[in-house]
Amino acid sequence: MEKINFEDLPSKNTPINATNLNQIQTNVENEFEKTNNNVSTLDTKVGDLTTLNTTDQTSAVNAINEVNTKLEDSGWHDIPLADGVTAGTIGERPQYRKVGKRVDIKGSYSFTKSSANDLVGVLPEGFRPTGYIYLLSPVGGSNVMRVFIQSNGNIYSEWIYGLTTDAQTTGKINWCDIRTSFYVD
Repeated sequence: MEKINFEDLPSKNTPINATNLNQIQTNVENEFEKTNNNVSTLDTKVGDLTTLNTTDQTSAVNAINEVNTKLEDSGWHDIPLADGVTAGTIGERPQYRKVGKRVDIKGSYSFTKSSANDLVGVLPEGFRPTGYIYLLSPVGGSNVMRVFIQSNGNIYSEWIYGLTTDAQTTGKINWCDIRTSFYVD
């Protein structure tokens, strides 16, 4: 960049005139062009980094790949429901997804038979907890159900407790909601 050495005030040696103003404008335009070229070069290099062989990758590429893996979203999938279990008429269908290493489960279901100690559905491999998970889920009426997710992916409704009756209950359930998250290896 060509520098114009103005003194404290414009003087005879460095007057503010069209020539100097045009030079300032040219200098600014040149710097913008250099910046745009640098951005284009960087865009090209970043694009090229994804095609490099593993032995040529930098730690930045490895970090980007690790972040992408940690944020990879499988999207929502319907939970395969057991016989006698249907998607509930209230709320969302029973579904699961994995974002990175976190598995989310959501949805509602109902039983067409007795619901105590019954299999609800099975999570596929890669979406199963490493240990057992117990949770309480709201059930139609004033009830809660203990849901048990095993490390083999089986989801069970273990028991239903009536909050108004203060007792365990059995029978057909028209609606049960399940929402939980857990991490997998």
